[in-house]
Amino acid sequence: HVMTVWNNPQIFITDSININCYGTATGSISTTTNNGLPPYNYIWSNGSSTPNLNNLFAGTYIVTITDSNQCSNTDSVTLIEPSLLEVTSNTTPTTCFQGNDGTATAIPSGGTPAYSYLWSDGQITQTAVGLSPGIYSCTITDSLGCDTFIQINITDPPQITDTIYESICNEDSILINGIYYNALGTYTDTLINSFGCDSILFIDIDTFPGPISLIN
Repeated sequence: HVMTVWNNPQIFITDSININCYGTATGSISTTTNNGLPPYNYIWSNGSSTPNLNNLFAGTYIVTITDSNQCSNTDSVTLIEPSLLEVTSNTTPTTCFQGNDGTATAIPSGGTPAYSYLWSDGQITQTAVGLSPGIYSCTITDSLGCDTFIQINITDPPQITDTIYESICNEDSILINGIYYNALGTYTDTLINSFGCDSILFIDIDTFPGPISLIN
């Protein structure tokens, strides 16, 4: 009698691709098999039965190969994923009411650096400048194409206003901020404060009645 002795089948994980973005199924595993007596039967720890796997989540995958002689071998690999890409922000309001010097900075963490930025007004730097009051958004993308989104609100201080009340005699006048006022009424003037912001001054002018002459 001739006895044939077959070597146990060997399976090698020849390539594995880790997950690009946290929580996504973008991993893959490729194997190579030799020795033993084909055909081979593949049993993976996730229930699959093919030599190669795609669309995998992070985790450890174990494969057992069995040949026609019921001889078997095992290999395993662990696919990893980056941490969740997250973002916070810092903002500064405008200096003046309805100004345009607000700023917003996106602060990403996690994912796979380096990061790119796209603001809703078209700016592509980490800090957006020259912002007027309003809502802005920023999309942050890491080096593997994973992205996240943040929305921020640029605020402005309230309009500075003041009202002064003055009374003058008929046919008199009063000088306020370089302007003479000589008639009853409410007037508006614009002043510039120390920050360069417009402030609105309301001027309420009242008049005393003139003297009355009595002729007998």
